[in-house]
Amino acid sequence: MINHEELINNINDSCKYLFTSQIFKLEENVLSNSAKTYRIQGNSKALNRKKNDIFEVSVLNWFEDFYLYVEVKFVSNHTFISLSVFKGADNQLNKHQLFRAEWDDYDRDDEIHAQPHWHITTDVAISDNFNNFLGEKEQVTFDVFELSKAEVFDIKNFHFAMLGNWQQDETHIHKISEPAKVSKWLLGVLKHIRVELDV
Repeated sequence: MINHEELINNINDSCKYLFTSQIFKLEENVLSNSAKTYRIQGNSKALNRKKNDIFEVSVLNWFEDFYLYVEVKFVSNHTFISLSVFKGADNQLNKHQLFRAEWDDYDRDDEIHAQPHWHITTDVAISDNFNNFLGEKEQVTFDVFELSKAEVFDIKNFHFAMLGNWQQDETHIHKISEPAKVSKWLLGVLKHIRVELDV
């Protein structure tokens, strides 16, 4: 089992340098006796979509109009890490959730989903914008263009592998075992996301 305090301290120490105008810090958030949860303490709010749930979270302004949410949860001997990137105005609760990176360690070798992995969530933003556009019109007809859920592949439940080691004939599962490796992974993911969003 990974040392919880060491992992949180490593993440806080390594990631704080990516934020010049804000303070990156995971702080304990008591939700239940069975789980220990640490969340980023941000300066704005957003709606985090995870599985079939939507819940309000505190997000940290990262740069420009991009916001970050990070959560680390310890349940029994399992560790769950989730980060989401949002785009929107500071006072906008319904910021667009662009994507989510997760690393869920169930401590099983037969896990079906790659660990860690990406979830792409921009399809929700596209759908919301389309519905808002339709809502603004009194009479809208689309003879050529019809959008229905049956015609669009829903990718938000797809787990895109992030760290598969197939080239070494190894599995798509990486267990969370060493705090230093996990904090380096998170730091690398954030650095890479920043480069891609800056393009």
